[in-house]
Amino acid sequence: MAIHNSKPRRAQVIGILIAAATMASMSSVPAYSKMWQSPGGWEIHDDDDNCAVFRQYEGKGATNLLVILFAAGGSAASLTNTAWSSSKDEEYELSWEVNGNVYRGSAFGLGEKFEERKGFGGKFGDEFVDDIARGSSLDIYRGDIVVDQLRLDGSGSAIAIAKRCLQTVRANITAAEREKQR
Repeated sequence: MAIHNSKPRRAQVIGILIAAATMASMSSVPAYSKMWQSPGGWEIHDDDDNCAVFRQYEGKGATNLLVILFAAGGSAASLTNTAWSSSKDEEYELSWEVNGNVYRGSAFGLGEKFEERKGFGGKFGDEFVDDIARGSSLDIYRGDIVVDQLRLDGSGSAIAIAKRCLQTVRANITAAEREKQR
């Protein structure tokens, strides 16, 4: 399996992940419109066309993991940390290993020189979200170098709530489209 990087959608994903990473550097929570029930240290947020699960981990650099589920299908993820030195928009070959599956491919750097948090973002398919829900850990590698290893305790409940959130977002999109046709 691979990280998906289609060019037209990639620009949108980059924008969302950069905005999310910027907001996460200002506080622990990305800026989304509504907060949903948050199980086991996970936070669930919605936006106009997506829902996201977010978790901040203790440890060196306090890693933040953000997984975005898009109403149109597919997903994206960002991983940021105050101790990392990635360069914004630079491409990195990463392996995201979860639930026995490996997602390899190009990820892009997040974070400006002045920002406290730097990290990586990539686009995935729906199966990545399902693996996060079933997984017990997420291991991220850059070649042979371990970028981070994160426990996914509670991710199944968090993803289930995010999928309910996504149903609401899709219903809102449908209602808005109907309203436009009036």
